Amino acid sequence: MGHIAMDKRVITGFLISPLLPSAVAAVVLSGSTSNWSALPAQLALMIGIAELAALLFGVPIYFLVKRFRPIGMVECVGSGVVIGLLAGLVGVLVGAVSGLIFWLIAVKSASAGPNHSSKRTREKPRAA
Repeated sequence: MGHIAMDKRVITGFLISPLLPSAVAAVVLSGSTSNWSALPAQLALMIGIAELAALLFGVPIYFLVKRFRPIGMVECVGSGVVIGLLAGLVGVLVGAVSGLIFWLIAVKSASAGPNHSSKRTREKPRAA
């Protein structure tokens, strides 16, 4: 089995590279909504998501590309685009699954249980 090594520059690159784009995105988002008090939370969330994406997608892509060709700017930018698309897809999938789970818990289970408040039923008035 081959030895997989990452030098300090590669590790530093994975840790540092998401910071500036995340900061810019958080500032733009806060500025577009004029909600500057949310900037620290947005920044923390964006950095967390970007770092997670770099770990989950960036590291495997790095080793895959490195196995077949030298790593240059085109490979890095292209990999960043792929990571962004994958992270977006993951976000879409998480949202879809969350929506499904919400439906199962809040809507479907309500229609199956004794409380039929989510169903619109028309009962005929009973004759006295």
